[in-house]
Amino acid sequence: MAGKGYRASNLAPSTTGPALTNLTVEQQAGAIRLFHCVFNFAGCQSTFAGKREWKRHVSIKHILQNYWRCPEGSCANLSPPSPSSPHIPTDPNGSIFNRKDLFIQHLKRMHAPNLEPLLLPQPTTGSGKKAATTKRAAAQKAAAWTAKILTLQETAMHTRCDLPVFMKCPVPQCTEVFCGVKAWDLRMEHVACHMILRETVVFGGIKDETLVEWASKEDVAIIKRAGDGQGWVLNAPDGMVHGDGDEKGED
Repeated sequence: MAGKGYRASNLAPSTTGPALTNLTVEQQAGAIRLFHCVFNFAGCQSTFAGKREWKRHVSIKHILQNYWRCPEGSCANLSPPSPSSPHIPTDPNGSIFNRKDLFIQHLKRMHAPNLEPLLLPQPTTGSGKKAATTKRAAAQKAAAWTAKILTLQETAMHTRCDLPVFMKCPVPQCTEVFCGVKAWDLRMEHVACHMILRETVVFGGIKDETLVEWASKEDVAIIKRAGDGQGWVLNAPDGMVHGDGDEKGED
């Protein structure tokens, strides 16, 4: 299937489409809110001045490929949000976060062990062995908690959906296609070039059936048919999140 315009994850980038490396500084700097949401055809009107913010918005607010569910303390007893679509998990219980950094902040703020009693000044009577032992205990407890956070970053992460492995460029005049495990990332980078060059990008249009087919799948469910059956509306996956935040954060 390696025809003209084909791009697989193990192939070099095609030269048939625009490349960011070929753009002038003026062209890139002039991209003022040129990036509109991939799901604008389903109702999201967000626009962005930068490619990074645009990608982060789509990834966190719409796709939510991975999320973190807190299993600690009282969070383990929380009921999950009422599911608004079939793709939202309902078991096990726990607070859900759409970003790892938010999950870590939550752990440190809500579940960190109380070391204060161990760090309070100890009575001066005696040989000082008790104070030294107490400090060692506090250090060991803090180290154990740090190690647990590192473990939870991995064990508390869950996958909500898989990314597509075949995508087409939505630009009417472009024949570029993207295949393999990096198909989504390659397409996003490619489409960003079109936007910077101020070319017409029609997400969800006749030329963008691969996006619509994938995003409307039952196990992805980012979009769903509108009530009148004539268009698409968002089926927002981030509605499942207890501890949410804006798109600014770590990658």
